[in-house]
Amino acid sequence: ANILTFLHFKKSSRSNIIYETYSIMGLIDMVISIQVIPVAISFLLHRDAGFFVHRWTRDMWGTIWNLTTRYSSFLVMVLFILRMYRVMCPFRRMRMRVIRMVNTIYFLILLCLTPVVYGYHYVYLP
Repeated sequence: ANILTFLHFKKSSRSNIIYETYSIMGLIDMVISIQVIPVAISFLLHRDAGFFVHRWTRDMWGTIWNLTTRYSSFLVMVLFILRMYRVMCPFRRMRMRVIRMVNTIYFLILLCLTPVVYGYHYVYLP
């Protein structure tokens, strides 16, 4: 469903910031859905480490998980603010450049603040 959502809003003839936000949300949700697969396999194999045997895979998985979940929550907030702005000021144009800049700045801040060391938090005992 996330792939269809992403493709629908990406191919839409309407080009506005709300459609862009929906397409980014579809992409982020698709990444989150893909990230759950190794965890589900680990649980199905009675908590066998599987994908998480090596520390670098745990670090990579934890970093991407942290980034995508936080950015997804931020995009929901942005969408709420955009809708509220549309209801309060229906005839004013939204400045797409400002909203894109805020999205980019927040994502860069997340990249800088997200720790990469997760290997010690996710330890599998034999």
